[in-house]
Amino acid sequence: MPASDSLSICEAGLGACRSISTAVPTSASGRLGTLSVAAGKTAPYCMREFYGYNPVAVCACSCFQSGTEGVDPTVYKYVVFPPAPPQVGTSYYICLKGMMFPYQQAVGSYAYVQMCCNSVTVACVCHPGPAGVCTFDHGFTYDSNDVVRVLVYTRASNTACPGGTCAYVCICSVTSPVGNDYYLAAPFCVGVCTG
Repeated sequence: MPASDSLSICEAGLGACRSISTAVPTSASGRLGTLSVAAGKTAPYCMREFYGYNPVAVCACSCFQSGTEGVDPTVYKYVVFPPAPPQVGTSYYICLKGMMFPYQQAVGSYAYVQMCCNSVTVACVCHPGPAGVCTFDHGFTYDSNDVVRVLVYTRASNTACPGGTCAYVCICSVTSPVGNDYYLAAPFCVGVCTG
């Protein structure tokens, strides 16, 4: 979106490049409040909040998976995603939210999450059974030259139990150095569950 001049809620009149509803791809609404919420804005809503608005495209590549989800006692997935910051050469802060639960599983079961930026581990969390839900947030800085890798790994000690083990990681926010929040054009989550 432009940094100044006129904006429109819909495309008519000013064209797609100045249309808020075109810039917020997951919302077909013509209402400013709905568009603002979808873009991560908070009340009171106003059109000038969209000056310079730039969605972040998140692409994910599932590189490897072992085991069948919901069937096998051990399942893991390795995913690579290269987030593209809105401005090349600028660093951005990314927040990832994880959730793990070895549901109704005895000792020996676990859910495991590892996140790396390039070849450096930035977070590594293991949650053993039998325990409740474990949630965590972790943030780190990346730029357009960085590649983020996520490994989610689960092991169930007894597949005869009605429950299993699961591990999930989702991007919860991307923030620029000056504090602007960027809407995720394609929400990214990766998760696996055992049988």
